[in-house]
Amino acid sequence: MKRAFLLLLITLFFGCIRDNDDGTNDALPSISMEGKNTFGCTIDGEVFIPKKEQRSFYNTSKKLEVKYYYEHYNNYEGYSLSIHAHNDYTRKGIFISLYQGIEELQENMTYDFQENSPNNINGIFTWVNDPNTQNSRGEYYTQPNSGKLNIIKLDTINKIISGTFWFDAVDYYGNNSEIRNGRFDLIYEPY
Repeated sequence: MKRAFLLLLITLFFGCIRDNDDGTNDALPSISMEGKNTFGCTIDGEVFIPKKEQRSFYNTSKKLEVKYYYEHYNNYEGYSLSIHAHNDYTRKGIFISLYQGIEELQENMTYDFQENSPNNINGIFTWVNDPNTQNSRGEYYTQPNSGKLNIIKLDTINKIISGTFWFDAVDYYGNNSEIRNGRFDLIYEPY
């Protein structure tokens, strides 16, 4: 009985140890085109890798979510791309999106990051408790011709999208952030 109780205590102790690895010391994932569900970049020179903190069984937030689809609903028609990457430890997020795209994305094509409007690729960098502004949430947006998104693979049969990216983003106060060395190899949901 004592042995079973001791084993239970040891299991509980090691089960409660938190993993505090925020990913900033990790290497960026290699550029690949196999649907490995990898994403990484640098934000102002610091490595960003999506990571989820294991807080509770009820936390349903995702560290990486990807969708690509064509939609025709009321006045909304076109191709949509949505890549959301989030790190719970650093409280940073990267969002790449396109909505109401007139044409389907193509392999081996490079697209310019623009401002957030229909038929434009745009990027957003978010930072909860942003020290630059002392706000609870900093949001940095791309401007016209402020970066490049290169689609190196788009497999609509196996739902794989892979590519590289970089962009500059500016917040409401004029603070700049440089997103560099971006790469992703993802299996997307068709919505």
